[in-house]
Amino acid sequence: MRFYDNHFKKNKEEGMEEAVKYLIIAILENNDTERPILMHSLRVGYRLEEYNYETNLIIAGILHDIVIETHVTNKDIANNFDPEIAKLIKAYSLYDDFTEILEQYDLNYPVDYKFVKNLLVLKCIDYADILKHYSVAIHTEEYIHKLRKFKNRFHEILKNEPGYNQFLEQYEKLNENRKYHADNF
Repeated sequence: MRFYDNHFKKNKEEGMEEAVKYLIIAILENNDTERPILMHSLRVGYRLEEYNYETNLIIAGILHDIVIETHVTNKDIANNFDPEIAKLIKAYSLYDDFTEILEQYDLNYPVDYKFVKNLLVLKCIDYADILKHYSVAIHTEEYIHKLRKFKNRFHEILKNEPGYNQFLEQYEKLNENRKYHADNF
């Protein structure tokens, strides 16, 4: 029996609950990192839910770091969740700055625009949560450059998305904090 069945598409809360259970089991059984991925993953998923994104994107949000941070594989996700969820998580775990995936889209490769947009919305929410809840000290110049590149590259695609607006808000706060620290310390 699959951990997650397609009937959860009809019931968002049940699907979210199953994803949370799967995430907790994965963390308890095979988590090698000391990073606090449980609360981060829950916030990402629930923020997507708050903005009324589709169920599969919400579930992918809950599970977005599972392949990167645990021993769960893309194949495990594909065997236990809807194929669309598995595809989002696989792409999320493969692309670091996401420029490559959009370049494929720009070059007329067969990339689904909705899929790309969902992937980018997920990244916005992920970045926004990291910016809001984790120390400014971890945001190196390289990280700031990656955020700026993301913002500049994907603004036109994402400018009307609530997740992007949340990212912009947190990005601006980071810049204000950095300016304050540069001027006062």
